[in-house]
Amino acid sequence: MSSRSSGSRSGSAHLLLDLPESGIGSCGLGCSEDLLTRPRGRPSYTPLIRYRSFHYQAATWDRPRRVIAKVEHHLGELVPRVGFIVTTLTGTNRAVVRFYNHRGTAEQWIKEGKEATHWTRLSCHRFRANEVGCSSG
Repeated sequence: MSSRSSGSRSGSAHLLLDLPESGIGSCGLGCSEDLLTRPRGRPSYTPLIRYRSFHYQAATWDRPRRVIAKVEHHLGELVPRVGFIVTTLTGTNRAVVRFYNHRGTAEQWIKEGKEATHWTRLSCHRFRANEVGCSSG
């Protein structure tokens, strides 16, 4: 950990601050500091969202990978919300984060659909037979 770290920052914020200091990030120390500091002036009701990408290679990886950091400043919150995505996709930072958000939503719908079939306790494997059974009962 860095000597500049304080207990008031979240764990994700610590990671964002410590990556460039340890030589892992490719954007230098200034890029993470400007992401975590709240902009001056009256805060907006809409959240301020910033994206930054850098390359990182874990000890077990054979090559460096692109990491996208998404930092959200919300009205009334002292600490920003920080999220990371490790990806091999190309494109703008915002487009890649949006792609993964949509993918996660679709996976949730699939999960809900699978769970719904367990809740109904359908007696037959065929759709038509279950439809008749549900309408008569």
